[in-house]
Amino acid sequence: MNNGVRQKKMAYDHARKAGNKGDVWKHFMLVTVVDRLAATDGFRYVDTHSGAPSHELGKTGEWKGGIGKALDDCGQVRSHAYMEVASKFIKNRVYPSGWRFVADRLSLRCPHVEIVLSDTADAVAAKYEELPLPGIPANVAVCFSQQDGFRRVESIAKADLVLLDPPFNPNAAADWRRLSVACRSLFGRKIPFLAWYPIYSHTNPAKLIAGTGCPAWQVMWARIGPTPSQNLKGCGMLASPSLSEILSNAEPDLAALAACLGGDFKARSHGV
Repeated sequence: MNNGVRQKKMAYDHARKAGNKGDVWKHFMLVTVVDRLAATDGFRYVDTHSGAPSHELGKTGEWKGGIGKALDDCGQVRSHAYMEVASKFIKNRVYPSGWRFVADRLSLRCPHVEIVLSDTADAVAAKYEELPLPGIPANVAVCFSQQDGFRRVESIAKADLVLLDPPFNPNAAADWRRLSVACRSLFGRKIPFLAWYPIYSHTNPAKLIAGTGCPAWQVMWARIGPTPSQNLKGCGMLASPSLSEILSNAEPDLAALAACLGGDFKARSHGV
């Protein structure tokens, strides 16, 4: 659970953004990868910036244009496993953290699933004070530690999949730098990973892709103008090269999802 280190609550609050277009893109790709990875004996999943187990959804909010729209309009990918899991939560007006998708999918075919979570926020840590959490399958073990997720990456000796999903808030520049370092570290140790990133301009995503040498899959639903703007223009998911075949094969579905979200799809690699 908690390692005893108490830190200030982060200013970033994902609850008001839960289920938005960025979450849909991230979790759709996460489920796509998880469903195609071998998991015959056991599976260890690490989420460096887990957030709370789930978030309540209001009558209005960014989720309406994200998972709400996806469930209503994305006919071509409506049968995707991500949509199946998401719909079960949406019925109860909540949107789950990414690891809940992983637990749901892997528990069906894997005898033992280990979920390793990190987050620095006090409010998030409080959600994990009593484990096991209700509604988690019996063959899924959840372990939470209140610590810096990037630092935790340094100590990972073995994992079947790592998700890096920093908040890019309150110090976005530091998160971009640390994300690149973490990805290179995991790549060098041959640990499969996915890394989600927001797009406000072309600069930081291009640096991340070039600096890691890893491929990425992006959706853009707004144009990047000549002046800086804090309005999210799109997002992307960087992947370790070991996962590139899975995601390359999924590109027709990703293109369909991007269109459903009102955006354009692009697969990117170093120099492209």
